[in-house]
Amino acid sequence: MDGKCKISWKNVCIYEKWLYFCEVTRGAKATWNQIQQVSYRTQPMNNLSRYARIAVGAAALSLFPGAMEAADNPVTLYGVKIYCEGGGSSGLYSVEATPGAQPQLCWSDGDMIGNAGVVYADGTMYVLTYLDFYGMEVWSYLTCDVENKTYDFAMPEYLEFTDVGSASTYDPATGNVYTICIDGDDTSQVTLSTMDVATAKKTPVSRISRMAALAADRQGTLYGIGMDGVLYKIDKHTAATTAVGSTGLVPNVNNTAVIDYATGVMYWNAYTEDGGALYTVDVTTAEATLVTKFDPSFQFDGLFIKQTAQNDGAPEQPTGVSANFEGGSLAG
Repeated sequence: MDGKCKISWKNVCIYEKWLYFCEVTRGAKATWNQIQQVSYRTQPMNNLSRYARIAVGAAALSLFPGAMEAADNPVTLYGVKIYCEGGGSSGLYSVEATPGAQPQLCWSDGDMIGNAGVVYADGTMYVLTYLDFYGMEVWSYLTCDVENKTYDFAMPEYLEFTDVGSASTYDPATGNVYTICIDGDDTSQVTLSTMDVATAKKTPVSRISRMAALAADRQGTLYGIGMDGVLYKIDKHTAATTAVGSTGLVPNVNNTAVIDYATGVMYWNAYTEDGGALYTVDVTTAEATLVTKFDPSFQFDGLFIKQTAQNDGAPEQPTGVSANFEGGSLAG
C-alpha cells in the first residue's frame, strides 16, 4: 500500500468482521458490503489486546486492501444534472458518498442537458440531448473528455425517437453500453438495447419491463431497479429478469445508479415522492441504505465513478496478437 495506509480502530473492527466472515463461510470470498453487514455475537479476537488486534489488522492489509480504501476514502460520484429544485447551472456535478454531502458543480456547460441519455465509459462521458421545436427534432451528442473538460459536439440527423435512452450503463466485461429505449413497434413498450457510442444509435436486444436505473459490476453482471422498486438481475442476451428483492423505495421518474468495481457496492440516486437522495444497495439482498438526502432535491443522470475494471498493476490487454499454426501443427 506504498506506506500510505493508516491503521485505525475502525479498520481493525473491519478486519475482525472479515476474519469472522471467513470463519463462518469456510474461507469464502467476501465483498465489502457483506463485511459491513456481518453481525456477530462472538468475536474471534475478543480475547486479544487492543494492540494485538491492531497488529492483526495491519497483517490483513495485504489480504484485503479494498476494505481499507473504502473505509478511509469515501467514493466520489459524478453525474449530469437533470433537475434541481433550487435551479442551478447545467453541467457535471460531483458528490461524495458521505452523510450530509450535497452535489457540487464541477463543469458548467449549457449544452450538457442529457435528457436522452448519459453514460460514462473508461474516461469518456457521452451526453445525448433531444429537443422538439414545434415538431422539428433537434439532437446534440457530446463526447466528453472528463479529465480535460473538453468535448466533441455533433448534431446527428439520423437519430429517431427509439434512440432516446433513459437508464444506461457501461458493461466493462464486453465494452457494450446498455440502455432502456422505447420500442419502435409498440411505443407503450420499452426494450433493453445496446448503444453504439460512436453514433448514439441503439440496437434492441428484447423487450423488458421499464427500469428506473441500470448498473453493471466489474464482472459484467447487469442489474436494474424497476419502477416497482425491485432490484433485478438482467440477462444481457435475452433481457430476461430475475428479481433479487425489493429496495423498499418506489422511484417516480428515471433514476441512475453505478456499481463500485472495487467493492461491489451499488450507489443509487433514487428520486421518489420524497425527492432525490443517494443510497447504497446491496446487490445480493436489494437492501437500500440512505447515504445522504439532497436538499434542495437533485436528480442526476449517468451517475459514475472514475474507475476502470482493470486491476491496478495488471498488464495491458495485448494487441496485435494472432495465432499462426502451420499445417496440422499444435505449436505456433
